[in-house]
This record gives sequence, C-alpha cells and structure tokens, in this order.
Amino acid sequence: MEKLKIKENFHVFGIATIVYALIYVICMFDNGSGIAYLIFAIATLAFIGFCMKKLGVPLRKGSAFYIITIMMLAISTFCTDDTRIIFLNKIAVFFLVITFVLHTAYDMDEWNLEKYILSVITVLCLSIGEIIRPFSDAIWYLKNKMDKRSNKIFYALAGTFIALPLFMLIFALLSSADAIFGEMSKKMYYLFSFENIFLMGIMFTFMFMMSYCILAFMEKRNISKEVKDTKTGEPFLAIPVVFLLSVMYIVFSGIQIASLFFRKMQLPESYTYASYAREGFFQLLLVSVINLVIVLVCLYRFKENKLLKGLLIIMSLCTFIMIASSAMRMILYIQYYYLTVLRIFVLWSLLVLTFIFTGVLISIIKADFPMIRYSVIVITCLYVGLSFSHPDYWIAKVNIEGMKERTNTFYDYYFLTKLNTDAAPVLIDYMIEEGYCIEEFYENEDKYSNIAYNKNTFGYEYLRRIEDRAYGNVGRRFNLSRYIGQKYYYLKK
Repeated sequence: MEKLKIKENFHVFGIATIVYALIYVICMFDNGSGIAYLIFAIATLAFIGFCMKKLGVPLRKGSAFYIITIMMLAISTFCTDDTRIIFLNKIAVFFLVITFVLHTAYDMDEWNLEKYILSVITVLCLSIGEIIRPFSDAIWYLKNKMDKRSNKIFYALAGTFIALPLFMLIFALLSSADAIFGEMSKKMYYLFSFENIFLMGIMFTFMFMMSYCILAFMEKRNISKEVKDTKTGEPFLAIPVVFLLSVMYIVFSGIQIASLFFRKMQLPESYTYASYAREGFFQLLLVSVINLVIVLVCLYRFKENKLLKGLLIIMSLCTFIMIASSAMRMILYIQYYYLTVLRIFVLWSLLVLTFIFTGVLISIIKADFPMIRYSVIVITCLYVGLSFSHPDYWIAKVNIEGMKERTNTFYDYYFLTKLNTDAAPVLIDYMIEEGYCIEEFYENEDKYSNIAYNKNTFGYEYLRRIEDRAYGNVGRRFNLSRYIGQKYYYLKK
C-alpha cells in the first residue's frame, strides 16, 4: 500500500482524528466506567491501526499482546465498580497505547531499559512541540490541495456549524410550544447546557490535539534506532558497595529464616510472633525495591565482571528471602488485623518483585535475555490479574470469615459500608445470615437513615450505597458490577 504523508492527506488523517475525538466525547463524557469505555478502547485500537496502515507502517509480530491486553483492561473497567482499579486501568491503557505505537513504529527487541523509558518520555514530551501541526496542516491543505469536490465537503461542514445555533433556537421554541415535546427534551437540555457543551468542547479539543500531535511526531521517526552501549562503568567501583550490602543481607536473611520461618530465635522481651510479624513489611518492601535499582544499575551500567555477577546473584537471592519475609509478615498481619486494599496492593507488589527478580537472575546468568520484553509482559499480565480480581469482594470475604472465626472483635463496620458493589454477593449473604430485614429496608428506607455502624446495622447503609451506585446504570453508563450488585440485592430481598 502507498505510504501517505499526514500534511498532504489532511482530509484522511484530520477527519479520522476528528471522528476519534468525537467518539471519545460520546463515550467518556460524564461516564468513567460504563460499557462505553469498552467501545472507546475498540475505537482507539481501530484508530491506531488505520493511521499506521495509511502511514505505511505494518503491525509487527507481538502486536496481538498489546491489543489483547488493552481490551482485557477495558473489559475489566466495564466489569468492576472499584474506582481505584478503574483509575489504574486507564493509566495502564494509556501507557500500553504509547508502547503499542512505539512497538509498531520501531524494532524494540534490542532496546535496553534506559532506551525504553527515554523513548516513552520522548513521545509524551516532544509531541507537545507538534501543537501547531493540526492548524498548519489544515491551512496548507486548504491552500494547496482543495479541489472542487473537496470544496463542497468544506462548505457542507461550514454550513453545519452555521446551522447549529439556528437548530438550538428552534429546538428551544418547539420545546416551549408543546408540553410532550418539552418533557422529552428536558434530558437533552441537561446534556446540551452551556456548561456541558463547554466541557465536551474541552474534551474534544484535548483528544484531537493529543492524538494528532502524537501522530505527527511519530511520522517524523525522530527517535534514534541506535542503542548505545551503557556498560562503561568500572566494576571495581560497584564491587565494594555490593559486597558490603551482600554481607549485611546474608546476616539479615539468616535471622529471617531462623526467627520468622522456623521460629528458632528468642524474640525481644514483650514481643509475640504476631507483634513481631506486623512490623517491617513496608521497610522490607522498600529495601527490595532499592535492591532492584542497585542490581539493574550494576547490570546495565558496569562492565561485565565475574565477581560482580556473583555478588549480584547473592544480593538477588537475599532479596527473595526479604520478599518472602515481607509477604509472610503481611499475611500474619492480615490474619490478626483483617484485609484492606492497601494490603492487597502490597502483596501484589511483592509478587511483581518476585517475578522481576527472577528475570534479573536470568539476565545476570544469560546476558542476551530480553529483560525489557519479559518485564513488560510480566507486569502487564500480573496487573490484568489484579484488575479482574475485584479487591473489595475479597476484602469482604476475608473479613466476614474472620468475624466468624477469630476471637478479636472486628469494629470498623463503617469501612464495610464503603465497599463497592463488587462486594455485594458476600455482604448481602452475610446480612441475610445475620437476620437483616432487606425487604423492609426496601419499603421503608427513611427508617434506616442516620444509624450507628455496628454488626446489626451497617448493612442498611451498604444497601443504600448499592442503590446509589446503580442509579443511571443504563445505556453507555451500563456497568456489569453495578448491575450484578443491584440484581443480587433484589433477588435476596
């Protein structure tokens, strides 16, 4: 297929970007997690595929991974009511889209970590330098490429913009002239109020400018294909640092194995294993991350040296023990002090670190191991798993089971009322088990307002939350988790 240039074919790329920006506004205005987000994700992939094809850039091997992952995260957003997961999904999709574009335009197989990160930053930052391109390309096209047929299209578009104010005026007059038509138009008045039109205009402009600028930047292929050799550092500069840390980590790891795993060491006075376990998991997580940075710097910044490699292997193995110790402390802490979303994220982070350090170990032994590709795949797959896990469901399940089995009393019932509709199957079943009058609540909601939060009353506030979350859950806002939560509520009442 003939390779097209953006400026000379503004009628192709400009209109495609306008359509994409309009789809973004239609799908995402006043809607963060409905089925429309899934439609927007499909439109995003279609837009990338269309533009790359017109630019003469074919999809590379491995593109299916990005396409499937983006779609999986879009489905996850549609299937959960967890605003934290939804927010993280959108960030993940954004960076996956940028990486997908880079993967399509460049051969990334030989890229190292530094090259990968700098390329992503380059795309995001230098695309801003193309901010005048939509206007300059449009003006150039109008002056040099507009033929009579194109003129007709241009005038038709101009006529449409002229007709819009007239349409709104007549629409207002007809709405006041007929009560039935006026009633039907009330929702449209809200949608097309000045404030909403202004917000939609900002959204459209943002998406159009961002998409066109990134497209214009990628056309230039300004990112160098050369991968510089970064292994120039003198290894004997790093060896003393890694050696001292490794000695300390060996001693610390021995203590962890003896005390926490086998309970062979005497604890400080007044300490129980429960109190000992609940301390230190955040510090160990931070140390593990610092170790990862140190190992990666030594691996990719210093010349190869057998002694340095051996020390890095020791440091990595000790880090595995620290990760295991942190995870065990967190699990023991959850057993005594219940589950929260922060604790889920900590356990997930430890799992990610375990996989990353596995790749690091392989990289130390095998120099040509594709660490970047491995890391992207591992982190993405683990995050997809997290996004589909419905954390609030497991928080409710673990904490409810804990109430039945533990001697220490659960007291934060207000916390349970703030769980999203992902937790509805667990909490509603528990309410029925505890004798909640769900049907009476449905018929007399006001009776259960302004109540204290305890074991016998918190559920009424949660039922009210389900109703609030399910309000307006139709059309493009339709969210599967909110629908299931409401459906479960009505089936059980």
